[in-house]
Amino acid sequence: MRIKTFIASDMRAAMAAIRAELGDEAVILSRQKTKDEGVLVRVAIEGSLSEERIEDGVARSFALSEEERDEAVAEPYAAAFRDGLIARLRGATPPSPRPQRHFNRAELLGFLRKHRLADALAHGLAEAAEQTRLSDMTLALAAALDQRMRSAPLELAQAKGFILLGPRGAGKTVMAGRIAAQAARAGRKVRLIAADPQGAGAVERLKTFADHVTADFSLAESEAALVEIVRQSGEAGELALVDTAGSDPRDETFRALCTSYGALLGLERLAVVSAQGDAEETTEICTELAGLGVERMLVSALDTTRRLGSLAAAATSSLPLAHVSRSPFLGGQLETLSALSLARALLETATPLANAGEPACVNRI
Repeated sequence: MRIKTFIASDMRAAMAAIRAELGDEAVILSRQKTKDEGVLVRVAIEGSLSEERIEDGVARSFALSEEERDEAVAEPYAAAFRDGLIARLRGATPPSPRPQRHFNRAELLGFLRKHRLADALAHGLAEAAEQTRLSDMTLALAAALDQRMRSAPLELAQAKGFILLGPRGAGKTVMAGRIAAQAARAGRKVRLIAADPQGAGAVERLKTFADHVTADFSLAESEAALVEIVRQSGEAGELALVDTAGSDPRDETFRALCTSYGALLGLERLAVVSAQGDAEETTEICTELAGLGVERMLVSALDTTRRLGSLAAAATSSLPLAHVSRSPFLGGQLETLSALSLARALLETATPLANAGEPACVNRI
């Protein structure tokens, strides 16, 4: 058994820190007021922790009601001791605990600037993090991000289809292939539709992806052909995935085309932006797409970048974030990013999120 002491501004902040570091196995032994009207909490812990249990503990600690926070206890000591004993008998090695980084606003701004966040966003997050009064910088940043982030995962089982929109090079074609792969694994019939017959190599790539994931493929030579293909796909119960030409959403031609797609096809429009982009450009693009009626976004290329300014800009924009992709493989999972995972990644010093050992998601489709 290990005994650890936490000092925080109030019981809610203490519980958040305890659950984030120790998970659900923490047993509260005592609590008392400090001289500065804060709270000192002693906890006991036995056994190993998993990343998923820590994520769950943090989420529930932030959701404590006023009454629950004064009576909050973790799992009974006996159960925690039993789990720890079984783990030791099996030879399991508990993961090394994450070092706690105490909150420092100037230091936090330094981390955010290294990731090339726009100044307005960096200062806004630092201000919100400071106002949480959490002593742990990771938790404070996670709470600040959680105030701005909206998650809206794709539901592939019932969806009619999606139109993928975004700038050139954002990864729309690959994203279409990845959605197709996951829908096919879930038992859906899928049709990949190329709506840009003049795209350099995009049509052949999409056709190759369709063959790879055992999906049907169609090439729409005109707007009328595209409408007909989508209609037939709907009648066949297929998930229609329309890969469009890359364009700047701030261009008037694209704006007209985006509006036309929404009116004619009856499919949800999805934005695709790249984590390799400039943070301020990403913010402008997301704002424009939201104004055009685009409902959600996907972020690509997390496996090829270490600076997460563009990801942070997208995740905190006016568009809800559906999924991120950090796998170089077509069949790689699309992951749902949590505020805590993003906070950790922004405060890491090497290969954030691109590291396969660091879970980035709270669920997968």
